[in-house]
Amino acid sequence: MAIDSRDLQVVGECLFAFVDGPFVPDWEFQTLTGFERSDYRQLLAKWPDADFANRDVSNMVMNCLGNLLGYPHGEDGMLDKLISVPKIDLVTLLERWRQLYG
Repeated sequence: MAIDSRDLQVVGECLFAFVDGPFVPDWEFQTLTGFERSDYRQLLAKWPDADFANRDVSNMVMNCLGNLLGYPHGEDGMLDKLISVPKIDLVTLLERWRQLYG
């Protein structure tokens, strides 16, 4: 039940979508995630070479996946274009991430 290279690719796609996509407005981003959009950009710049055991990194990934899944962004069509797996696969990925790093 480990995170593999394909999972890391998908998380990277999600981070990119979350940071640069239309999913969360700027005015609400920090409130929803606990981090600034610039913090996510810094993580994305070094992805996948990040310390997954680091609480901030782990929380950022979980917040990203959780908000792409649950925030009422109304942009599922755009999300489908930006990530290489069906949205439902993010549920399983989020759960594995939580079990390993949460």
